Amino acid sequence: MSRDSWATPQEFFNLVKKKWNPTLDVCASESNHKCESYLTEEDDALTTEWYPRNGVAWMNPPYSDITPWVKKAVEEAQERRVKTICLLPCDPSTKWWSICEDYAASEIILLSPRIQFVPPTGIKKSSNPKASALVIISYGFDDPKRDFWKWK
Repeated sequence: MSRDSWATPQEFFNLVKKKWNPTLDVCASESNHKCESYLTEEDDALTTEWYPRNGVAWMNPPYSDITPWVKKAVEEAQERRVKTICLLPCDPSTKWWSICEDYAASEIILLSPRIQFVPPTGIKKSSNPKASALVIISYGFDDPKRDFWKWK
């Protein structure tokens, strides 16, 4: 089974919820959704509008192909003013990271310690090999923001 289906730890998401209160999980399954409203693979979030307009979405995308998810979050910010809180590996060498950096309405928060994702039932837990970042893609930031968040 792919690591794409590993879940965000609830303890970490509780902190995100307290700060930004996302109402739609755009990369979810029946077993790992973090918001009451969520889109599954069958809903095809990359071709579906994220709602509500002017709302806040949560995104822990499949790490095997992050670029289309970042592009979709930028599109939703520009077209529907959806703010997306993205949990991503911290990897400035990638194309999708440069999209985040180039999009002026992004806030990047480096996280410490590393997020330890929750594997599906029956899969052995292992350590996360990379640091993570929260990238907030939104409409109308005056300046890109960079921060560090010690969450534990």
